[in-house]
Amino acid sequence: AGNGDVTIDSGTVNAGAGGVGLPAPLDTIAVPIGGGVIAATNNGAATVNAHGDISVAGGTFGAAAISLNGSATVNLNGVTIDPPQIGAAAIVLGGSDDASITTGTATVDATLAGLVGYNGGTGDVSIDAEGATIGSGTAPLAGIVGVATGGGNVDIEGRDSTVTAGAGIAGYASNGGNVWIDSGNVTATGLGPLSLGVVGIAQGGGDVDIDTHGDTTAAGLVAVGGYADTGGDVSIDLKGDSDDITSVIAANGIGVIGVAQGGGDVDIEGEYSNVNAAVGIVGFADAGGNVWIDSGDVTASGGALGVGVMGVALGGGDVDIDTHGDTTASGLVGVGGFADTGGDVTIDLLGSDDDYTLVSAANGVGVLGVALGGGDVDIEGEYSDISASAGIVGLAQGGGNVWIDSGVVEATGTGLTGIGVSGTALGGNVDIDTHGDITANGLFGVMGLATGGDVTITLGEDTTV
Repeated sequence: AGNGDVTIDSGTVNAGAGGVGLPAPLDTIAVPIGGGVIAATNNGAATVNAHGDISVAGGTFGAAAISLNGSATVNLNGVTIDPPQIGAAAIVLGGSDDASITTGTATVDATLAGLVGYNGGTGDVSIDAEGATIGSGTAPLAGIVGVATGGGNVDIEGRDSTVTAGAGIAGYASNGGNVWIDSGNVTATGLGPLSLGVVGIAQGGGDVDIDTHGDTTAAGLVAVGGYADTGGDVSIDLKGDSDDITSVIAANGIGVIGVAQGGGDVDIEGEYSNVNAAVGIVGFADAGGNVWIDSGDVTASGGALGVGVMGVALGGGDVDIDTHGDTTASGLVGVGGFADTGGDVTIDLLGSDDDYTLVSAANGVGVLGVALGGGDVDIEGEYSDISASAGIVGLAQGGGNVWIDSGVVEATGTGLTGIGVSGTALGGNVDIDTHGDITANGLFGVMGLATGGDVTITLGEDTTV
């Protein structure tokens, strides 16, 4: 159609490669975008309602709605699409209307991408894939992709979906648009470092919010990750519960990472999660943004870079880490927080008297807190058992204080590295309370150093050093 609306209600379709002619003024261009069911229009609404299975041999699309300046809508209604290059696509090139895909319980196989929503105008991209199965027969290079470049939002709903692809689910929004992703079970493999699990990126001030409702396995650099700039926030929630732990696996990369630049905050919630990766969980914020991390069980096996849980806040923001499970790290730090410009670091190893939190870092520091520029370090580990080259280290500079409550600590390093519990405050006070035994192979079992402040060390009545 030129400027009118186009609606196609299709039954069962068997198609080849073919091609399609675009409306004026593009009608002189031969475009090889053939396939099963395609609705295209200039300024109107393009809609495809699939009511039967779609089989495409070599075509570009299984089902596609394309509008230059109107809306584009694809409703799959639970059908099966087998392998075109792109299973289903809603594409809007300009204007202010939305690009939308709703799958129902559809099964979609494809070679390039399972579901694609694109909006080059100011409208949103909405992909409702709850209940869908992507890539169970032919796994595409990308499972679900949503892109909005003109300030619109990207909303990908895949709570009860299963995605198997080279890269799982990706959302991108620029010019202030937000990215919201709810994922189900995602397996990303076959693209090397690009086999990302679930990733959201918002540029220009928008936020990223990712909720995982299933397990994520990725062979590439990141299993679950969010990035926002220009003050946008990143929120990642690994939605498990006490009897249904969420699994995140990234043997060659980072399990969970959130990065916010320009003053935004990072919030990673993983109380009921099990993260097994080269690097476990990382949160980074600059320009005064805060980092909050709640971790479950974390295993980081990436050699010297195998950090378990790490939060970094630059420019005055705070770091707050609560561990609700055990942390094992092969690298330099088991659990660590760093803040400058007066930001505080708080680390709480949330155990109990009958369920100690374990931290193991055979080649590094078990728990590390560093605050520069006047911030405080508070490490709470009363009900923890730490086995590491160096046990617990707290450092505050610029007048900040260091408070440490330790449990059982075994420091296996030698010399300066094999310190059990160490607190150093340059200009502030140090207060250390030990609630368990301290064993150290190095120079000090328990050490406090303050320049310009007081040092208080209280050994519990059952403590042996």
